[in-house]
Amino acid sequence: MLFKLTANERELDKAIDVMQKNKNEFIEDADEEEPEKSSFFSAYKMTGISKVPGVEDFMETLIENETKFIVFAHHNVVMDMLEACLMRQRVRYVRIDG
Repeated sequence: MLFKLTANERELDKAIDVMQKNKNEFIEDADEEEPEKSSFFSAYKMTGISKVPGVEDFMETLIENETKFIVFAHHNVVMDMLEACLMRQRVRYVRIDG
C-alpha cells in the first residue's frame, strides 16, 4: 500500500538518509557553542516538527473528551505549533518555557 507523504515527512526522510550516510560528519559538525547551527540539530528539529500533526490530532481527541493533559516538547517551534492548536480550540492552558 502506498502512502502519500507530507512535505515535512519527505524532508524528514531526506534528513535521515543524509544522517545515516554521514554519521561521523554530523558528530564532528556539532558546535558546542551554537548547536542550533549544526546539521544534526536541524535534522533533530525536523523530527519534532514532523510529529506535530499527529500530536495535534491526539490533543483534539483529549480536548473533545474533556481530559486534562500535559505536553512536553524540546523545541520552541514545536510548542508554538501546538499552542496554535490550543488557541484554535479555544482551550485554556498554561505554557511554561525554560
